[in-house]
Amino acid sequence: MKKLAALLNQTGVINPLLILLAIAGVIIFILIAQTAPFAGKEETLYPKPPAEAAGKGKGANTAILTVTPNPVTANTDFEISGDKFSPNEVVVVGVPGYIPFGQVSADSTGHFTYLYTRDLSPWTYTVEAYQQKGKNWQLKASTTVTVVTP
Repeated sequence: MKKLAALLNQTGVINPLLILLAIAGVIIFILIAQTAPFAGKEETLYPKPPAEAAGKGKGANTAILTVTPNPVTANTDFEISGDKFSPNEVVVVGVPGYIPFGQVSADSTGHFTYLYTRDLSPWTYTVEAYQQKGKNWQLKASTTVTVVTP
C-alpha cells in the first residue's frame, strides 16, 4: 500500500530538470529575439536601398532621360536621348524585359541619342539608362514612354 501511495504522489510532479531546461530555453529565446536585426524597429524585413540607389544623398543621379515622340504609335521607332551622363562613357539603354539593350557613347558634354527600333505593343513602358561605375552597372536615369494604337 505504501508503494501505491508513493506512486500516486509522484504522478502530478514534473521532473525539476525539465523545469530548468524550459526556463533556460525561454531565456535563450528572449536573448536571440533581442539581437535580431528587426527587433523593435518598424520596418519591413527587406532592407531599404542605399541613398544613391534611391536617388537621394551624396552622389545622387542628376542624369536626364527623354523619349521623343511621346506618346509613340505602336510599331514605330522612337528616340531616346540623355543629358548629364558621364562624358565619353558607354550608356546602355532600353526597356526592361525587352532584350537586347542598346549601347551608345555619351559625348564630351554627357549627351547621347539612341534610336530604339524594337516593336512594342500599346502600353506604358519604363525606359532605363545605365552607366558603369567600377565593376557594376548603375541606373543613371529612367522615364516612361506610352505606346498607342495606330
